[in-house]
Amino acid sequence: MYLEILFESKEVNIEMQKELINGQNNYLNYRRDNDPARPMLSSLFGKEFTESLIKEVLFTT
Repeated sequence: MYLEILFESKEVNIEMQKELINGQNNYLNYRRDNDPARPMLSSLFGKEFTESLIKEVLFTT
């Protein structure tokens, strides 16, 4: 579906692009703050490493 919409589009709307990027950043921030794997990863690798992994690798903005 995404590719269909992409190939059917005729021009890039800058405002829509900004809105999409903002939405993606909001999603990444939410997932970073509410990652359900955080407790498991913390118990396996420690809190400091887990926070670094989540913020710098998995959910970077």
